[in-house]
Amino acid sequence: MLLSGIILTDQNTWNYNLLFFATPSVLGWYYSHLLPLRSTKTFILLSVGVNLLAFIYFNIDSLHFFTRYNTYQYAIAFITLVAYCFLYFYYLLDNISEDDILADFNFWLSCGYLLYFLGAFIFILFYKEATSEQRGDMWASQNIILLFSALITFFGHLRNMYTKTPNDVT
Repeated sequence: MLLSGIILTDQNTWNYNLLFFATPSVLGWYYSHLLPLRSTKTFILLSVGVNLLAFIYFNIDSLHFFTRYNTYQYAIAFITLVAYCFLYFYYLLDNISEDDILADFNFWLSCGYLLYFLGAFIFILFYKEATSEQRGDMWASQNIILLFSALITFFGHLRNMYTKTPNDVT
């Protein structure tokens, strides 16, 4: 389906539109396995449903059928992912333990996701009002935020690899 969209259209909006539906779905699956609360799983299922409805409304049911870059769909996807991160942080705060939070890869991953998707959400909101030059600057800034979020996750992972925990015996 994705290949046919690329062949039939000259633009890459198919890629973007499908990606911004798949991302909240896949990360919803990830966070639903990470967070054991039934209410969290229900929220994630509902948010995936909202993203599906937005995907259908903005792409399939409209007259433009995957030919338009729709910032509303992306804004819904990004705010959904920010909500997933906040659910994870709320779970951590609600279930405080003696374990080192910095030793948890999911913490670093959620920090990176929160930085990127919250920053990108702000750019997406103002994308339509921006001039073409400003849009280029917005994409560049969004990529810089993506770099920082990837570095947060990477250095958090490196920290966990090279930090010995009290359970390690050498």
